Amino acid sequence: MELGEASSELDPSLEALLRCAAPLTEYAWKFRYAGLPEEPTAQEAEVALGTASQVYEAVLNGLPEEVRP
Repeated sequence: MELGEASSELDPSLEALLRCAAPLTEYAWKFRYAGLPEEPTAQEAEVALGTASQVYEAVLNGLPEEVRP
């Protein structure tokens, strides 16, 4: 969440979106290895991917053109 807090200090318009994205942190460790007892459902994965994509696009849109990928 530290990265989200630092990002919203730089661009307050990201705050609400980053709050929605905070649960994605769990995906960094909880579902790392396929086949473990706990895996996300297809719907959970789809929602998480959609949220991550929204954050990615919002951050890219805040960057100057010359540094965008």
